[in-house]
Amino acid sequence: MNARTDGPAGRLSGRRAEPETQQRGGMNAMRQWLLLGALLLAAGTAQASGFQTAEFHTAYVGQATAGVTLTENAGVVAQLPAGMVRLEEGNHALAGFNDYVPKFDYTATNSGETGSTTTDPVLSPFAYAVHNAGKWAAGAGLYFPFNVVIQYPNNWAGRSLLTKEEVNIGYFALTGAYALNDDLSFGLAVNFIGSRVRLQQTQVVAPGTEVPTTLGGTTENLGSQFSVLYDQDHWRLALTHSPKYTISGEGNASFDTSANPALTSTFPDGGVKVTLLMPSVTELGVAWKDQRKDPDNSVELDVLRTGWSNFTEIHIQFTSGKPQPDVILPRRWKDTTGVKVGGYHVLSRSGTVSHRIRAGLYVDQSPIPADTLEPGVPDGQGRNEYAVGYGYRSGNLIVDAALFRINFKDSQTAGSNPFPAKYSGGVTIYSADVGYKF
Repeated sequence: MNARTDGPAGRLSGRRAEPETQQRGGMNAMRQWLLLGALLLAAGTAQASGFQTAEFHTAYVGQATAGVTLTENAGVVAQLPAGMVRLEEGNHALAGFNDYVPKFDYTATNSGETGSTTTDPVLSPFAYAVHNAGKWAAGAGLYFPFNVVIQYPNNWAGRSLLTKEEVNIGYFALTGAYALNDDLSFGLAVNFIGSRVRLQQTQVVAPGTEVPTTLGGTTENLGSQFSVLYDQDHWRLALTHSPKYTISGEGNASFDTSANPALTSTFPDGGVKVTLLMPSVTELGVAWKDQRKDPDNSVELDVLRTGWSNFTEIHIQFTSGKPQPDVILPRRWKDTTGVKVGGYHVLSRSGTVSHRIRAGLYVDQSPIPADTLEPGVPDGQGRNEYAVGYGYRSGNLIVDAALFRINFKDSQTAGSNPFPAKYSGGVTIYSADVGYKF
């Protein structure tokens, strides 16, 4: 779900259900849930906040993703295609995984109920290949920049919004790069994006009357990325940009009304379609290094700008015509700016063998107003992220390992939010990969 997508996913309309009748309340609850599902189905395609943090490869993760200028391995396919011509000439391969361990705590403001998510770790693999001919290079990659499972207790106070979400977004990237001279290179990526989502919740129609609900869906879209790299003896400058685009997704809603057959007409199984405009994403990185090739020391500053003000509305269509043919929901999101600082130091070298350590810090904003904050991505105040990593080089062999911690700032709902609550927590990421030059 990225035309490069960090993306905060699953935002609610913030409207309360009308108390006129049980049926009206059920219809509004279903509309809220389908909005959650539709956004999760689509919004992962933009790199911003939420769980999408673009852990393209382990060296990049070890610097808290403050490494857009890195040209160490085939991971440049996803991170910066212009960097492919800065690898050694020949063929490069890299494969590895990110293991995500999310945990969030909540407090329901009205009832005082407290609890935590109960989510198993989520494994996300990646693989890249590059052929560098010197003046030009071509590459391909398969990676999952948004891959998360969140499980809340089945009987928790917010179950009418969410009990479980599973979101998997895969990218197959085809990339090319050209070196204009020894210093300047350009790159282009075409991304084939496939997304899968499965969401579960329990519609609380009235006390003692509940409808278990499941939504599943997929999307297929195209994305693009342009990048440029300027590499001098002691510094690098990199720029990457993904333009805004429109995304459409389809899914199916299933409602278990077996315990309450009278509600079947209110909660009909059927399809849902969603259309929305995804934001542009621009990242600029500047790095100092002590030499041009394989530096002993490097420090980098990156700024990531995501144009969430492009996200003006969500258009949802109900293929069954119920509870109504379509809904247009205005959004009030704002553009966000993330700042990253990271680098590495080579501890020792002996012949072709080297050992290096990495570290990084990433401070990111949230585009989400408090009245639409919800449990799918409880990110109302932004995030502080920290990482450490280790790299081993021996001839043509590369091995990296990293630990990345994402701390969501404590957030609290406000205004007309349908579920007043406080949230805290974060995600721990374990990453490892192996690369080889042939």
